[in-house]
Amino acid sequence: MEASRRPVSGSQITRVNFSLTENDIDHFDRLTLESGASRVAVLRASLDALSRLDEDMRGR
Repeated sequence: MEASRRPVSGSQITRVNFSLTENDIDHFDRLTLESGASRVAVLRASLDALSRLDEDMRGR
């Protein structure tokens, strides 16, 4: 019984699906291998880095 329970987390988790090209997936996988981070950690770091760019740079 205990093993089937989901762990309690402080934040809500929502799964999403989105399409990537093969080149995007290769780049994503390369970043995960180089950093030793999980895919979700690479995605979160990417979002954080993008949010730190000024608006002009984000549109490029």
